[in-house]
Amino acid sequence: RMACRIISKIAQPGILSVRRMATAAKEVHFTREGKVGLITLDRPKALNAINLNMVHQIRDHLLSWHDDTSVGVVCVEGTGPKSFCAGGDVVSITASAEDDSAALTFFHDEFQMNYLIGTYPKPYVSLIHGITMGGGVGLSLHGKYRVATERTLYAMPETAIGYFPDVGGSYFLSRLEQPYGMFLGLTGYRIKGADLKHLGIATHYTEMEKLPALKSAIMASTEDTIEEVLASHESPIPGPFTLGPQVDLIKHCFSDPSVLEIFSRLEDD
Repeated sequence: RMACRIISKIAQPGILSVRRMATAAKEVHFTREGKVGLITLDRPKALNAINLNMVHQIRDHLLSWHDDTSVGVVCVEGTGPKSFCAGGDVVSITASAEDDSAALTFFHDEFQMNYLIGTYPKPYVSLIHGITMGGGVGLSLHGKYRVATERTLYAMPETAIGYFPDVGGSYFLSRLEQPYGMFLGLTGYRIKGADLKHLGIATHYTEMEKLPALKSAIMASTEDTIEEVLASHESPIPGPFTLGPQVDLIKHCFSDPSVLEIFSRLEDD
C-alpha cells in the first residue's frame, strides 16, 4: 500500500512511464509464423509502456502457447525506433491512491506475468532495441535470450522515486557479477547496448541495421535452431566496457552489504 502511495505522489515521465490507459484492444499484437509466436507491443506514442490490458493479453497468449507443440519459440518486440518498453503504465495507480485495489491488481498480475516468462519452457527472445526500463525489463530479462543494439538504453530507476527495483529486479541484479547489481539497483544508472552484453544482461548484441534480417531469421527458426540463428547474427561489441575506468571505485563503494556503509564510502570518495 505504501509503494502505491509513493508512486502516486512522485511518479514522473521517464522514470515510470505515466500514460493514460488506453481502451483499444490493439495495444499488443500476436502473430504466428511457422513455429514462432511473435508478441509486438504497439503503443509507440507512449514508448510502448505496458498497462494491465497488455499484461493480461500477453499472459493469456503465453499460457495458450505453453503446451502448444506447434509453437517452439516466442519472440517479443516493441513498435517504433525509440523504445522496446519504457516501463509500466501507472496512471491507474496514481488515480486510485485512496483505493489500492487497482494498483494491487496491476502489480499482482504483472509480477505473475514476469514469473511465467522466467519459468517458460520454450526459448523466449526479447529484441530490446531502444528504451528498456522498469516494466520493460521485467518483460525481457527473465526470458532466455535478450538481444541489444547500439540504441538500447536500460535502467531500473525505481529507487529515484523511493521504490525498489521490482518486476524481479532484485532477483536478476543479485545474479550479476557483483557489485554491479547493487550499483545498478541503487543508482538507476542507465546502461547502453554494448555494456549490457559486457555485463551479461544482454545475451547477444546486434547492430540496428541488422535487426530486420535477424527478425526474419527468428521467424523462420525452431526451438532447435534459434540459438544458432542468434549467434550467426551477432555483431562485434564496439569498444571496451565504458564503466571500466570506474570499476575499482564501484567495487570499493558498492561491495558492502550495508546500504549505510555504501553511502558512507560514497561520501568519503
